[in-house]
Amino acid sequence: MSQVEQRHAQGGGTEGDSMVAETKQKVEESAGKAAETARSQAGQATERLRRTVDERSTDLGRRAGSMAQAMRKTSEELRAQGKESEASLNDRALDVVERVGRYLEEADGRRMASEAQDFGRRRPWVMALAGAGIGLLGARLLKSSASRSPSGDTPRTLGPRPGYQTTGATSPAGGSPSPAVSGGGTP
Repeated sequence: MSQVEQRHAQGGGTEGDSMVAETKQKVEESAGKAAETARSQAGQATERLRRTVDERSTDLGRRAGSMAQAMRKTSEELRAQGKESEASLNDRALDVVERVGRYLEEADGRRMASEAQDFGRRRPWVMALAGAGIGLLGARLLKSSASRSPSGDTPRTLGPRPGYQTTGATSPAGGSPSPAVSGGGTP
C-alpha cells in the first residue's frame, strides 16, 4: 500500500485533499495572472494603435493645411486673371479642405472612432455603400495583381478566337464585320 493510501486508511485523508486544494489554488492563480497579462497586453496594443492614429491624423491635417494654402494662392491668381467664378469654386473647396484639416489635427483616435460609429448609426446605407466600394476596390486590386503572374506570363486578352477569321462582310445590323469560320468547322 502506498503512503497516501495508508494515511487515508488511518483517517489522515486530509493530506490528499489539501494537495488537491493547493493544486487548484495554483491553477486559479496562474489563470488569473494569464488573464491579467492578456488584459495588459491588449491595453498596450490599444494605446499603440491610438497613438498611431493620432500621429497619422495630425500629419494628414498638416498636409491638408498646406494644400489649403496652395489653393488660396490659386484663388488669388484666378481672381487676378478675372476668373471670379472659378475662384469662388476653389474657395468653396478650400473651406472644406481647411475644415477637414483642422478636424484631423485636433481630433484624437477615440473621438474619430466615436463619431464614425455615430455616423454609421445615423446613416447605415452610407456605411454599406462605403463598404461595398472598398470591397470592389480591393477585388479590383487583387484581380490586377493576379493578372501579373510571377513567371512573367502575360494575361489573356480578349481578341479573335482561334479558328475564326474576319471577312469583309458586315453584320445584318450594318455594324462590324461578322466572323467567318475558317476550315469549315465549328469553334
